[in-house]
Amino acid sequence: MYFIHIFHDILIISIPYCIIFKNNIYCKVLISMKKSKIILLSIIVITIISILFSCSYKSDLSDSSEKPSTDIETTQIEEIDDYVTKICNQLDETKKIMQIKGVGLVTASGIVAELGDIRKYKTPKQMIKMAGLSLTENSSGKVKGATSISRRGRKDLRRLLYQVILGMIRTNTAFKEMYIYYTTRRKNQLTGKQAIIALCRKLLRIIHTIILKDVDYDESKMMSQIKYPDEFLNSVA
Repeated sequence: MYFIHIFHDILIISIPYCIIFKNNIYCKVLISMKKSKIILLSIIVITIISILFSCSYKSDLSDSSEKPSTDIETTQIEEIDDYVTKICNQLDETKKIMQIKGVGLVTASGIVAELGDIRKYKTPKQMIKMAGLSLTENSSGKVKGATSISRRGRKDLRRLLYQVILGMIRTNTAFKEMYIYYTTRRKNQLTGKQAIIALCRKLLRIIHTIILKDVDYDESKMMSQIKYPDEFLNSVA
């Protein structure tokens, strides 16, 4: 009976955390993991929360001059967030994605959280579709319209990819080179925004490859597989 009361108290304590952090990027990662891992991690996190709250409750009773409750709650939230961050750092998917220069823990965790189990996607096209980055042609009868993205996927994932590519075209040599090529080539030249969308799709293909084939990211190998026209190679030489 004693353990039932403890379990009930733990559940009551964990509810505010779930409400506050239901959109937290790390929580989404935990949700995307296998059930066995979720149960184990949930027990650990809930136990930590219960300990922290019980300790703060006891300290409030024994010392009225202690820090304000808001400071205590902030400290507890930071400790829990640090713990969950360590868990995200240990995930195979996030570690592999972080091998790509310009992709940090938050971005890698966000991609895994939004896509779920990446190994379930048989082709990169399925991941691209999930992000709403599939290309569609706005045609009417015999009139061929402009090509745009579908925007039917997860907008948070699409926004996350767009933001990381904005940084990568400044810090990642390979992606910067591809961006320059897309925006300066003579045939089918892209605008800046179109080039970023193309690179978002490229990043998803790379992630799909390194996760499903279980290989490390090799930038030089990726660049060697891209065939640029001679005129572009001469211009950047």
